[in-house]
Amino acid sequence: MASHPRQLRVKARADLEVVRQTHGGLSYYVLKDPVSLRYFRMGQTEYEIFRRLDGKTTFPQIREELGRTSETAEMTLEEIAGFVGRLRQSNLIDYVGSGEDETLYRRAKAKRRAKIKGWLENYVFINFSLVDPDRFFTWLLPYVRFFWTRGFLIAWFLTFCLAVWLAIGHRGELNWGLDRILAPKNLLYLWVAIIIVKTLHEFAHGMTCKYFGGEVHEMGLLLLVFTPCFYCNVSNAWIFMEKSKRLWVSASGIFFEVFIAQLALFGWLLAPPGVLNSIFYNLMTVASVSTILFNANPLLRYDGYYILADFLEMPNLRLNSTMYMAYLAKRYLLRMKVKRDESIPVRERIVFVIYGFCSFWYRIIIVIGIVVIVASRFLVIGVALAILEAWILLFRPVVRTFKYVYFSPETAEVRTKSIAYGCGAAVVLIVVLGLWRAPHSITATCVVEPIDMKVIRAKTPGFVSKVHAHEAERVAANADLLTLENEDLSLQLIKLEKDLILREREIILYRGQGDAAMVKLSERARQQALRDLEWVRQQIAELRIVSPITGTVLTPHLDGLEQSYVTRGQEVCRVGDMTTAAIRIEVHENEITDVEVGQHVKFRIRGYADTTMRSTVKRIAPRTTADVPASLRADGGGEIVTLPNPQQPGMPIEAIYDVVLEVENGSPLLRAGMTGRAKIRCANAPLGLRLTRAVIRFIQSTFQM
Repeated sequence: MASHPRQLRVKARADLEVVRQTHGGLSYYVLKDPVSLRYFRMGQTEYEIFRRLDGKTTFPQIREELGRTSETAEMTLEEIAGFVGRLRQSNLIDYVGSGEDETLYRRAKAKRRAKIKGWLENYVFINFSLVDPDRFFTWLLPYVRFFWTRGFLIAWFLTFCLAVWLAIGHRGELNWGLDRILAPKNLLYLWVAIIIVKTLHEFAHGMTCKYFGGEVHEMGLLLLVFTPCFYCNVSNAWIFMEKSKRLWVSASGIFFEVFIAQLALFGWLLAPPGVLNSIFYNLMTVASVSTILFNANPLLRYDGYYILADFLEMPNLRLNSTMYMAYLAKRYLLRMKVKRDESIPVRERIVFVIYGFCSFWYRIIIVIGIVVIVASRFLVIGVALAILEAWILLFRPVVRTFKYVYFSPETAEVRTKSIAYGCGAAVVLIVVLGLWRAPHSITATCVVEPIDMKVIRAKTPGFVSKVHAHEAERVAANADLLTLENEDLSLQLIKLEKDLILREREIILYRGQGDAAMVKLSERARQQALRDLEWVRQQIAELRIVSPITGTVLTPHLDGLEQSYVTRGQEVCRVGDMTTAAIRIEVHENEITDVEVGQHVKFRIRGYADTTMRSTVKRIAPRTTADVPASLRADGGGEIVTLPNPQQPGMPIEAIYDVVLEVENGSPLLRAGMTGRAKIRCANAPLGLRLTRAVIRFIQSTFQM
């Protein structure tokens, strides 16, 4: 084999299949390797070089021929040699000469190392090839062809609309179920649901590719976050001439998952509570939530990514975005003299910047979320994943950047400036984190309550015969609120009054007879009758329920109590003084240490969204609350999730503290039960200290440390 580009002769493999495609007015060529079943895409210039690799033409001759072609860009011998080297790594060419066996061995060995490295770096998505399903899909296609008919598309759309309508109507039950999705007893159902949904998802890809005339020669086992599923390699869709077919192949998995979610929703609503109901709920959750967060999301390299790339006609969007971001970093951060590629349109440059930035940060967020969820259940595994991801996403890029800046020949001219810029950036970072006292505020939900509220309970059981007051009505102290009736007490009163008269007559009779002993016994009976009569009269007096203070009636729908029976101790009404209102803010335990008495607070109440009110923190509860107001609970339309405990319906799942403000309410503008959002202005603190506290609090609350 020759060693110099001017003498090297290579030959393109004759068994490769080539398909010409057009994207954005430019020609591209897709090469199919029938041996490895891999696909490669080339531009016009690259293909002109490739088709001249006949084993006879040398690189200088190829360069000369390209110069006579107006459709191709000018290339140097080094660029041609580099391109041919990449073809060689992909096994698309053969060298004319000897020594190729050793090269192929080294290449296969390097490929195995790269595959193992890829498994370690992308541990949430590991695949193993198993079978060639092409014949099976060919046999199955006639039986499932109706999935690609207009009738099924209409049925899918109608069931989708119905499912959305039902989901909105049952959103409370759906949200409550999400809180239990990762409960230990539900993990088996979730695992089964993931296997079913993802397997059908991959079958949808494979069958759609087969329906449009493609081939599917690889099917295998996929470990998706360590959960076994199947996968289909549908890269044969790259050779489809029509963009619509390629889009359908990419979107078919999402399309079918949504259909599964619709059917699972119907099953969940119809099935009684139990195992089947739980399986339906998990199927619905996996087929909808995971589709939105992962498969349909173009920021991750799943179906949504390929749909976006094909729709924009920008192949290799992720790789090109990364390369363009690296070019921008070299040109504008390191100030290197990098030649601008004028062939990239302005539209594509904008897409590269937006996509590169968003996909990088979104992947970090998703990985952190997975690590936190796993660590909250299995701490040791979570810590191991966190260390691995910290190396992949943070430390390794930093090390590579450091080596490139300080040791690469390309950066020799800008190395001194880079060191100065790096030191300056470090100083600025230290100053910002250590000295800048950043403003800090806490935002939380709040509810309006009276400053002095009395809960009025029935002291005597009875039927409500009359309601004297109504919600929001101003009442004076001792004003009537409700009147009760108790027929048993009325009859008992009559009986005791008659009994008292009888005892008094007995006393007169025995005195006339001079029987002192009987007089004494009758006198005792009379005293007992008086005590019983006094007790009954007290009970009857308590049938008149009055307001203990001057204030406003806070209980809604008091009229609904009329003719109803109330028991002893039952709450019947609340009256509060609303001339000064209390604003009760529910603050999470992670943030309560930043709150102090006297801090300024701004709040807005729903119904007066255009009015910002101000006050200061009056007091902070010394212990966590066990009774979140109904209007702030998740099951009542609020944000705070409470335990499903009928005995303590207001007990929050997480520790919550009450922070109370006081505000004058002479109008009265505020009414008890109104909700809103409050922002507490906390003391400024160094940014670095705040970030450290936030991380420590997050770890403590997540892992219960």
